[in-house]
Amino acid sequence: MSEPTKDAPHLQAYEQSAQDWDSTFSAQALNRFHVDACWRVFESLFGAGFRGETLVELGVGTGLFTDRLARRSGRLIAVDYSEQMLMALQDKMSRNGISNVEYLCSKAEQLDPIPDGSADAVVCFGLLENIAELGPLFAEIARTLKPGGRFTGVVSNADCPWYVLRQKLSGDKWYWKDVHLCTATELRSVGSAAALRAVDIRGWGLIPSQLPNSGLLAPVAAVERLLERTPIRRWMGGLAFRFDKPERQGLPPA
Repeated sequence: MSEPTKDAPHLQAYEQSAQDWDSTFSAQALNRFHVDACWRVFESLFGAGFRGETLVELGVGTGLFTDRLARRSGRLIAVDYSEQMLMALQDKMSRNGISNVEYLCSKAEQLDPIPDGSADAVVCFGLLENIAELGPLFAEIARTLKPGGRFTGVVSNADCPWYVLRQKLSGDKWYWKDVHLCTATELRSVGSAAALRAVDIRGWGLIPSQLPNSGLLAPVAAVERLLERTPIRRWMGGLAFRFDKPERQGLPPA
């Protein structure tokens, strides 16, 4: 692992919470309907049958879906700015018998150890909320992708009215007040500036990740899937996106 620079916002908090992170934010701890919806919409864009020789997961933390992704790649590079998070992830992957993950302690915008045009795909879950300026991040992702490679992920949707209401109710104590919520328009703009082609950006999700599990939420999950097929998806809680790097340099993004 490379040594991190100690000037990242909230880095110390992440370092201190790494050992207990999975008790609150693992796939097993989060609301199961939310987790299922997140993976479903991600996989629909990423490609259920897609396999890559080299995958890169940015802002991996302790690995929400890292085990699933590792089984879909020859080599998975897990990137996080917190060394303690990576150590917790490495321990978890070892316990699960997963040995094809490499660990890189680095900012997502500074992937110098990853060569140009070497990644089949870059993925992220909940990373963009922590990136103040998306332009440098998208440019760095474009650099690392092979021609035809894809960048797929999920992020909180700034157009969702739930976040506005939550902020008003919680005031200064609201966690998201310092977090970058994205719109589809913003994602398209920064993707285009990085010469990445927007394949799809779609809204998804109604059930908050921290809501306690209950079978009573099954009808809500069914409504989610229906709304994802309508224009109302524009205002749903999350955005799933996929950008592809053109096969030939110089081709303008769509």
